[in-house]
Amino acid sequence: MRLELPAPDTTRLEKSPLQLVVCQVRFEDIPSVTDPRLALAIHGRLGGREGPYPILEQLKGEQLEVTLGIGGSPIATQTSPLNGWRLFSQGRDWIVSLLPGSVSLETTAYTIWDGDFNSRLASLLDAVSEELRPALEQRLGLRYVDLLTEPEVTSPVGWQGWVETKFLGPILHERIGPLMRSAQQQLEIETGGEARCTLRHGVFPDRATANRTNYLLDWDVYRDQAKPFDVADIERAATSFNSLALQLFQQAITPEMFSFLKTGR
Repeated sequence: MRLELPAPDTTRLEKSPLQLVVCQVRFEDIPSVTDPRLALAIHGRLGGREGPYPILEQLKGEQLEVTLGIGGSPIATQTSPLNGWRLFSQGRDWIVSLLPGSVSLETTAYTIWDGDFNSRLASLLDAVSEELRPALEQRLGLRYVDLLTEPEVTSPVGWQGWVETKFLGPILHERIGPLMRSAQQQLEIETGGEARCTLRHGVFPDRATANRTNYLLDWDVYRDQAKPFDVADIERAATSFNSLALQLFQQAITPEMFSFLKTGR
């Protein structure tokens, strides 16, 4: 069965809820990523100190990997080295991460796809393809983190009318719903094509204002079948993932919320 959704409305939102956008490509392990000469070569291809990412920093540390058992309890943990490079915009709101097994582009200052994010992604993929020459794409993912903080809502049930009812679930329970302070769900969505989507969503108290409640929609659209590393195909897929994420977002909110985000009132 194929997922069929209306074409997305691409109008720029006056009150965009986007907090973070990340596109990551995973490939086979390439240890030479840690070589400063290679990092400088990629930095140079992206414009160097006069380009959009003038700041180059080495990344060294460890990442913690947790294996969860039934019920979500951790049954094993291990650490692995995290070595590579990061390139930052002057304001550090755009970040390129180069690791032995992946490259990613992320921003907290997203504006538009065409002519901005996708152009930056294309330049990055070209540089990685020329300098690293990965052979295998293992996973391509595009993540959008939307945080609804307006209009002001004081309890989880208050998102009724703004978030589609079917997404709210137990929040609308006649007796339990009014007593909820937070609720989180994870959905795994098949599209019938190469893309899949994991949605983590729910309500939680606003950290700054105790009597307010925010709604999180965290979309991860991805494919994870190994295939040859092909820049043109990755760019095409990422653009289709962008459209799918927008379509799904517009299904998760009500027309009233979409109108509010478009106009700011």
